[in-house]
Amino acid sequence: MIHVYCYELNEGFQKKSFDKLLCSLPNEIQIRIRRFRNWEDQQASLIGKLLIRKGLHDLGSYNDDPLNRLQYNSFQKPFIEGNINFSISHSGRFVVCAISDINMLGIDIEQIRSIDVSPFKTHMTPNEWNEINKAIDKTAAFYSYWTKKEAVVKAIGKGLNIPLKSFSIRENKTTIDNQTWYLKKLNVGNENICHLALDEKVKQEQLVFQKIGEIE
Repeated sequence: MIHVYCYELNEGFQKKSFDKLLCSLPNEIQIRIRRFRNWEDQQASLIGKLLIRKGLHDLGSYNDDPLNRLQYNSFQKPFIEGNINFSISHSGRFVVCAISDINMLGIDIEQIRSIDVSPFKTHMTPNEWNEINKAIDKTAAFYSYWTKKEAVVKAIGKGLNIPLKSFSIRENKTTIDNQTWYLKKLNVGNENICHLALDEKVKQEQLVFQKIGEIE
């Protein structure tokens, strides 16, 4: 089963619940979160950790607090030992978290902003760049490719060691080192584009998407 959670940041939470919930986390994680300077980044980091906790409890994987087992690999990707995979992303007002005890996965969300996409040509293959330039909405086409590529890179967990131009997305899939990754678009509002990368095709009933209003 794959769980995907979506949470919208808000100042009310920051004033009412942030400090209390931050104190519920292991001390090392609290220190990491406090390093962020603005409240949006602090809240996004906190929510991401709370969504990991919720996801693991929903999967029935741990009775204790799984965040006590949180570690980071040499590329600074967080992980918990065992047959668990999770990925977090945030942009603008939204935080998304995907978690599974079966599939390797990665998730990426971007708030659509009016930007000049030309500097990003070096991150796209010639075919991808051609598709972006042919699109009626070039900005949306760019963000679609960008989130797909970022989701795949997050799933593999090697960070910038995998240049985005080194692989091509075609028909919502790509292959890297003999592993095929499948992309699914998630609906997180009209102002965002979000994609989930998975190591195999899954049926819709295997994926539970939930917008979280309250979290604890």
